[in-house]
Amino acid sequence: MQDNGRPIVEPIIFGDPGVKINSCYYREVLLSQQLLPAVRQVSGDFFVFQQDSAPAHRARETIKLLQWETPAFISPDLWSPNSADLSICCECISYL
Repeated sequence: MQDNGRPIVEPIIFGDPGVKINSCYYREVLLSQQLLPAVRQVSGDFFVFQQDSAPAHRARETIKLLQWETPAFISPDLWSPNSADLSICCECISYL
């Protein structure tokens, strides 16, 4: 990615070694302390946040946090990982 000709370097975010990524750790450490601040640094308040349906991602408290803290959030019930509409490349390949 580039911004006005300058490359944008996104940080790679890891969980602490040996820690089980449950919904509390995901929400309080990865999202609140690392991921959302990094996204805001790159995008300001202009971004749409989407994630898959991992248990930590679809936990009620995680959904509430993302609805409150992000300008636009696609909740797990609106995102179907098997939707042909969202997997256009896979759909095109099936016609070949």
